This record gives sequence, structure tokens and C-alpha cells, in this order.
Amino acid sequence: MKKLSLLLVLVLVMTSFASIALAENELALKAFDEPVTVKVMRESSLTIWFPEGESYQKNVLTDFYKEKLNIDYDVAWITDNGHYKEQVDLAIASNDLPDIFEVDPQQLYRLAMAGQIQPLGEVYEKYGSDKVKAALGLNDNMFFDQATVNGEMYGLPEPNDFADGTSLMWIRQDWLDYMGLTAPTNVDELEALALKFMEGPVDEAGNKALFGIGLSKMDYPSNNFVFRGMSHPYDAYFDTWIPDGEGGLEFSDVQPEVKDYLAKMNDWYTKGIFDPEFAVKEDSKVAEDIGAGRIGIMFAPFWAPLYPLNISLQNNEEAQWIPYPILPKEDGTWKASAWNSCKRYLVVRTGFEHPEAAVLGNNLWHELWQGDYAEYYHGLNGAEYAEAGEDFKIYPPFWFDPPTKNIENGRVIRELWPDPANEDKIASPELKKQWVKMQDYWGGNKDNIVGWAQWNIHDPMWQVFDDYYADGTGKGDEGVLYDGYTGPVTNDIARRLPLLQKLRNETFVAFIMGSKSLDEWDNYTKEWFDIGGQDMYNDVNEWFKNK
Repeated sequence: MKKLSLLLVLVLVMTSFASIALAENELALKAFDEPVTVKVMRESSLTIWFPEGESYQKNVLTDFYKEKLNIDYDVAWITDNGHYKEQVDLAIASNDLPDIFEVDPQQLYRLAMAGQIQPLGEVYEKYGSDKVKAALGLNDNMFFDQATVNGEMYGLPEPNDFADGTSLMWIRQDWLDYMGLTAPTNVDELEALALKFMEGPVDEAGNKALFGIGLSKMDYPSNNFVFRGMSHPYDAYFDTWIPDGEGGLEFSDVQPEVKDYLAKMNDWYTKGIFDPEFAVKEDSKVAEDIGAGRIGIMFAPFWAPLYPLNISLQNNEEAQWIPYPILPKEDGTWKASAWNSCKRYLVVRTGFEHPEAAVLGNNLWHELWQGDYAEYYHGLNGAEYAEAGEDFKIYPPFWFDPPTKNIENGRVIRELWPDPANEDKIASPELKKQWVKMQDYWGGNKDNIVGWAQWNIHDPMWQVFDDYYADGTGKGDEGVLYDGYTGPVTNDIARRLPLLQKLRNETFVAFIMGSKSLDEWDNYTKEWFDIGGQDMYNDVNEWFKNK
């Protein structure tokens, strides 16, 4: 798979944020001559707030779409929180579909193969705004691979930040400072630090950590970040299709290098660095441990200060977490793994007469979130609708995050920080709101933990990406390693994955806990290939060869 360095990608994508004048598509925000009603499906939120008289069906932002595009969103289905996927599956089975709706990659494939949704390539090319095309074109249009079936593009990517799946090493900096220690630079130093945190004292009150590093159940998403962080210094990866050196792809979790980091994790388990009950421990319990000061090291992505690290400050205003790069490989370089950060796609049912409404809605969302209407949007969210908080972005039925927005904002913050007079130099209305919260926290309002989280994300976190992950060496070279398979989640893949993941999860836990010896590694890999892994290899490499 062709890989662009992260720096080159950012140069290509930055056009959506820079002041360069683009020859914007004149159809990108063209309103329909007559009102167009779009039936949609919404998922209820446990936290979303609406002012009196507003709802999912009709609110200030759906009114804005009506005003600017002449689109009426009719919320014909509303699902309970956490049951959206299940409701979409029922709609697919009954062929009673919304006009425009979000799906996961496997649902997209099923719908496309059944002829239940229509291709969107032509309408996207015709109506897509230049800004949206730049934002969604990350890494050689990687997001569109999952949405392409039999040569046709069936879904508009609704991505999150490009670093959504990339691990960092978060450490209790106040503990480091109190003990007069520095951040670890290799595996032995990381082990020593975890043990010292557990020996304590880590503060003047004489406290100590209960566990050195947070770890929960294998089937919990958070462990993706632990294993991605732990595997890196061993030149191994986790849950990733990687180059095989011969022009194809191989799956990371059955490579021999994996045994080395599993052996180290088994050693740490026996030393008590991991909770002895991690195999049944939920993420929420790890968050409780963080909040209670029982854990001092956490592998997590860029957004960790918003959760769960914020709980630590809620309970102790002296707590400070600082991000560090995951440990380097033996040659001193980094090649941090990244997953495809697009998990949702916008699709249009077959027979709906205005598929361009999906594209136009995406264009307008981008202008509200980051473009020409951002002052209006963030002005509302910062004033009349402040109580809605981050949930304000789900007032309209669909939204996405430009994948390189945060790293660009981080560069702005680091250039201007900490002078409060620099606020006037910040162009992004969203970033201005975050800047005010940052200044409020560091100005003495320790209750503004969101301000602390935003500072931590924009300043030290993105500094790690720029200095270590963006180029692999700190000198300008390689970039992060994206999962090599970005193709469609076919029915065969969807059928095999649960069995393969279950085998991997159960076996890795057994290796770590010592109930299974690493001498049985070959038996594990043989079983993995026998129950569907070999078929996965064949399908993935056939796709890769033809890409």
C-alpha cells in the first residue's frame, strides 16, 4: 500500500485550513429550488440538552439547514442510546430504510451488495466542496477504500481525528517530580518506574500506586492502546495488517515478535504491575483507579485528558498527567501504529431522488464546524446553547471531524501560548473557546478541568506527535504506520473476525497470566490460520494486489 509520510499528508490536507483561496465548487452550498424532505434515523443521547421547544426533530441547526439548503430532516426513527446499530440491522432486514443514514463498514458492504443503497461517486464529485474533499482525502483517500464495493463508492466518510487510534504513554508528572525521576526511555526504565510508583511514596501524603500500569479486559477497546504501546519497542504491532516485505500484507498478531512483548507482560503480571484481575476488569474500573490515584502510567490516545484522566484532577487538583511518546524501537526510531479513524459512513437508500442532499449536508456541516459559518455556530454554542456543551454538534443528524484539525490547532496554541493577549491571533472560533478555557484553568480556576484537558491535548500531546510520530525520527522521514487493509468489511471478513479475535484475546490473556506457556505459540498460530485466518490472508492480499 502506498504510504505518505504524515508531514506530506498534512501539507496536502492543510489547504482546508489555510488562508489560500480555493476555487470553491459553486454547487457545494446551492439550495434546492423546492423543499426536500429527508427521512433520517437518530440515536438518543443520555446527556444531550435542548432548550424548551427544540428537539432532535427541529432545533436551531436543523432550521439552519432548512434556511441554507432547503432541506427538512424528518426524524422518522429514534433509537435508544447504544442501540443504533441494532436498529439499522432491523431496517436492512425489513428493507424499510431511512433516506440518508449512517452505517458501519460492514453494514455498508451488505447494503451495497444487496442493492439497497446507491453509488455516490458522481454526486460527491459534482457537489462535494473543495474543503470537504481536502479533509476527507487524508492519506491518499484512505477513508474511501472501505466504502468502495465492486469499483463503486457507496458511502461518504464521517471520520474522527487521524490520531484516534494512536497510543501515547501518559504518566503522573506530579509523581515523577516529587520522586525526582524522569520519564522512561526504554522497557527496563518503564518497568523500574512502575515499580517505584508502587513502592512510593509518590507525594507528601505518603501515597503509592496500587498498580503500575492500567490494563483491563482484552475485549475492551482501551487495551488496543496498551498493546499498541507495549508492542512498539519490540518492532511488533497489534491488530494491524503490516507489510510482509514481499509486496503483500501479514497480520501482526501471529508474528513471532509478538512473543517478546507478551513475555514481558507476563513478567510484569507476576510482579504485580498489572491488576491480577485485569482479565475481568472493565474500563470503568480502570478509570476509577486513575481517579483514586491507584495507577500512575496509562497507554491511551490523544483524547485521554477528556476521559479518563480528567477524573484524576476532579479528585485531586494537584494531579498532573503529561503525555510521552511510546517507547522507541531498538534503533531509536518510532513507527507508531494508527488505525483507520473512519468508523461511520453516510449512505443513501436506493430510490431516494436527491442523493446530493447527503453531500450538501456534509458541506454545510463543515462550514458550520470549521468554515464560513463557524462564528455563527460556535457563537451559539458558547452563548445561548452553552448548556448543550459538546453535544451541540449532534443537533443536526450528521457530523464529522476534519481529521487533521486538532494537530493544526495544536501548532497554533504552541506558537501563541501562554500570552492571553494572543487570543486575537486565533482564527478558529472553536479554538478561541478552547483557548479561553485553557487560560481560565492556568489562571487559577482549577475547577475548569476541561481547560486543563484542552491545554494538554493541544500543547504537550501534539508536541509529541510533531517531535516523534510525525516523522518517525524527529528529523523528518517516515510517519505513522496505518493499517494496511483499509478495504471493505465483506460478509466473509465479518463472519471470521469474531472467531479470530476471540482466539487471540483468550490466548493472549492466558500467555500474560501464565496459564498457557509461550512454548505453545505455534499451536496458537496454527489454530488461528485453521479457523479462518488463512482465508483472511487470501482475501486481504487479493484486495491489496488489485488496489
